[in-house]
Amino acid sequence: MIKYKIIKERLNAQESGSYDAYGICAVDSASEKVVEKISDVFSNYENAIHFIDTINAFQLDLTHLHEVVENVLINAGDID
Repeated sequence: MIKYKIIKERLNAQESGSYDAYGICAVDSASEKVVEKISDVFSNYENAIHFIDTINAFQLDLTHLHEVVENVLINAGDID
């Protein structure tokens, strides 16, 4: 089973300087190994938590993670 967690990152953009971003980490529950990581998805912590809670509640299959992230970002425009 996969469990999704938030990754907090401090990133740097040439035009705007450094900023906090939140990514998604997929962890295999049995081995506790990271099996997938998507960086810089959200800039708002509350949005990141809501997304992680939702995909964990629905036990999202790892094969759909990138598609779901893409759909959320496209449908929300600027998610923050």
